[in-house]
Amino acid sequence: MEQFASKVMARTIASVQLPMEHFLKTGFWDPFSSGTFEEFDISEPQVRRACRQMSVELKRPFITCHSQFSTHELQTSPTGDLWVKRDTPLWSYGIVQVPKKAYLNVLVAPLMLAENNAQVRDQSGTTFWNFIVSDRDVWDKFYDYLLNDPDCRKARRLPA
Repeated sequence: MEQFASKVMARTIASVQLPMEHFLKTGFWDPFSSGTFEEFDISEPQVRRACRQMSVELKRPFITCHSQFSTHELQTSPTGDLWVKRDTPLWSYGIVQVPKKAYLNVLVAPLMLAENNAQVRDQSGTTFWNFIVSDRDVWDKFYDYLLNDPDCRKARRLPA
């Protein structure tokens, strides 16, 4: 029984620890930062709230930046449609949500220039820039830019 309890405890701690460590390291909220697509014991909104509180304490902007994956596919048969789990998740699109602050312009400038393109959709509101990137190559280049560019790190208030 103790072994089962220790597995539950480890899974619960990891469900909070991994996303928070990712947020500290990158400055991005990513609900899929654990690398696995299994359900955790702590809900995603609770972990998100903890990361948001951490961003307030560290005086950092709360930025959402992650890839969305498809874990199931629809199979059509004469008896009816059925959702079947994929062996490996398939990349669908990338999401970037950044507060509209002047010092964060450097983060979204490449997406603003590409927004008329079918690969980048601008769904910005009054308080946030919100982009959906549907091309994997564009997303990989943009994510690498966000992660490694010194101006982007400075805007996210990360150490150099």
